[in-house]
Amino acid sequence: MKRRTLFKASAGLGMLPRVGWSNSSSNQRLVFVYSRGGWDVSMLFDPKFSNSQVETASDGEPDSIGDLKFVASVNRPNVSAFMSRFGGQSVIVNGIGIGSISHKKCERLLFTGSRLSNAPDVGSIIAQRFTHLPLPYAILSGPRMTGDLGYNVCRVDQTFVSILRQDTTVNYDRVQQYIQASLGNTEEQRISEYVQTLARREQLRSQVGLFPTTIDNNPTNQIELSVQLLAKDVSAVTMLQIEPPPFHQWDTHNSNDSLQSGCYDYLFQHLSLLGEQLESTLDSNGNPLIESTTVVVLSEMGRTPVYNSSEGKDHWPYTSMLMFGSQIKGGRTVGITDAKLTSVPIDLASGEQTSSGVLLQSSHLLAGLLQRFDIDAGEYLSESPFLAPFA
Repeated sequence: MKRRTLFKASAGLGMLPRVGWSNSSSNQRLVFVYSRGGWDVSMLFDPKFSNSQVETASDGEPDSIGDLKFVASVNRPNVSAFMSRFGGQSVIVNGIGIGSISHKKCERLLFTGSRLSNAPDVGSIIAQRFTHLPLPYAILSGPRMTGDLGYNVCRVDQTFVSILRQDTTVNYDRVQQYIQASLGNTEEQRISEYVQTLARREQLRSQVGLFPTTIDNNPTNQIELSVQLLAKDVSAVTMLQIEPPPFHQWDTHNSNDSLQSGCYDYLFQHLSLLGEQLESTLDSNGNPLIESTTVVVLSEMGRTPVYNSSEGKDHWPYTSMLMFGSQIKGGRTVGITDAKLTSVPIDLASGEQTSSGVLLQSSHLLAGLLQRFDIDAGEYLSESPFLAPFA
């Protein structure tokens, strides 16, 4: 690729339209909210009252919004507040088999649906539909598993902001020398991807004011930046990891009830903030963001049905998920666990138990997300899509 060819390609990419998508799936946005460590689903998502095989906190009581069933508690007022406001737009998915009890392995399986180390996560795959945007997939915090799709993804951290604010121009002679030295003339795809990243940097310069000078993991700041990136058509997919409040953690091998309770209340306080900002912020077409944004709230594993000797709960290879916003058929709980908190066969279309069904895996959920964005899930995953959560 000659210098003038490289420059022409970069300039052309820089002029790609940023608004005016041509179909409904391309006008959709996706936000991941990750809680790393493993939550106790019986404390909130998967009520197991009057079940001697699943030990639960004594402060919980059954509650529901329509067919959305959950555990309420006076010690978790933010959970009830969220459900009251957004429960009609939310679906809980129970009985998601992960297939491991290792944090790292579960994390990979949860986001990629694969055990392969080079498999891209679902956010990176979906970001391919939005290559006309400056930053298709923005990771504000949380895991980054892009496989060979990293050119669509960037971690928005202090290094990113520092580079973006540098007043430099691209030296295309040096770029050409680098490409020839490192790739030769046989890697056209990688060259094209590299050119795209150069063009996106130029696009992002006009949006530098969106990014604060100092980036931190404060959940309120993450939420505000995430919403603005979506509203300004900078990104279509974002991820944020909400860290637990001080002196709390999700990985509760001891003192499970008090620690998990505080984590849940803190998480749902910020989920309410996210939902409110999506409702009150308009997209480039003048519509509330929540009408085009799907929020996926997840943790990589669950906790055991019974306490250990330290009143904690250990790793469990089944988890639950909360989804709300656009495209969600809300006010429902889908997916089922049995009396031992393990998944049972369900119908992938309805989420209801059936003897002829399949055991729900994270890969089924990811395939369903891909299908909702008009992506052929079969190119990445062998499992059928789980469509029960979606309208």
